[in-house]
Amino acid sequence: MSHPPDIIHHGLEQARLALWAMINMTNAHLRPLTLRRSLKQKAMGRLKQFEIIVRRLLTLMALALTLPAVRPRTRLTCATPTPLPEGTEIVTFPAPRRFAL
Repeated sequence: MSHPPDIIHHGLEQARLALWAMINMTNAHLRPLTLRRSLKQKAMGRLKQFEIIVRRLLTLMALALTLPAVRPRTRLTCATPTPLPEGTEIVTFPAPRRFAL
């Protein structure tokens, strides 16, 4: 994906602008020690929107990838089962009795 489509460029630009708007709204560039509760709630809402935009852009970018064809795996087949040693036999035990409801 050497040249992403215009929609991805536009989306990344909008995400960048949304992040800068949130930084300016909270004066985060001045590194405040506290935020008002209402301002914090607004900022968290904007960050959630930013997260959704970026997640959708990543999904679009992943859908635009072209993947090579997958080679089928070689199956391991068991040749002939080995015979049991002399004097042995297969024994099956009865299933444990379960109570019916």
